[in-house]
Amino acid sequence: MATEAETTVKRGSGRMTGPERRSVIIQATIDVVAEHGVQGATTARIASASGISEKTLYSHFPSRRDMLIAALDAVFERAMVVVRERQDPNPIEHLRIAAQRHWPMEREFVHPLYEFFASSPQEDLRRELRVRHQAHVMVVAGIIDEGKAQGVVRPEVDSEQAAWEFYAVFWAEDIAFMIGFDDFGTSGRSVLMIERMLREISA
Repeated sequence: MATEAETTVKRGSGRMTGPERRSVIIQATIDVVAEHGVQGATTARIASASGISEKTLYSHFPSRRDMLIAALDAVFERAMVVVRERQDPNPIEHLRIAAQRHWPMEREFVHPLYEFFASSPQEDLRRELRVRHQAHVMVVAGIIDEGKAQGVVRPEVDSEQAAWEFYAVFWAEDIAFMIGFDDFGTSGRSVLMIERMLREISA
C-alpha cells in the first residue's frame, strides 16, 4: 500500500515545487518514524519513502535532525487539530467536543508521536518534545481561562493543572489504542474521565 508521501510524489510526476517537495519529505519522515522508530529513520529510508534522492533531501533540510523536527511539528499539529478548531463558543463544550473527536483521529498521529516520545537521549529530541508539549498544554489552559472570563469555569481553578488533566485522558486513549483496546474511546471510559474533569472545573 502506497504511503501518503509516495502518492504525492506520483501526483507530482517530478514537477513539484520546493514547498511541495518539502511537504513530501516531511510526510515520508513521519511514515518512516511510524514504521521504524526515530533511530531507524535514516536518510536512506526517508529518501526511498519520498522518492527523492538523499542529496536532494539536504537541499530542503540542513540535516536529518531538521527533518525529524519538521516531522515532529507536523505530528503535533495533527494531534492538536481537535483543540485548535473551535467547535463551540462555550469553552467547556468546546473541550467536551474536542475530547469526542480525539479518538477517531488517533490513527493519523499516534504511532509516530509515540515513537518520538520513545526516542533515545542520543537523538537529542527530548527538549523539542517538552517545549512543544508544554506549548500545547498552555493552549488548553488558555481555553480554560476563557471559561473563567465567561463565568463557566470556577475562578479558583488552576488552569494549567486542569489542562494537564485534560491531556491525561488523551494519553490514556492513545495508549489504549496502541495496545489494541479498540473500543476504549467508544466504551464510555474516556467519556467518564472527561466528564469528571469538566464537572470539577465547571462553575
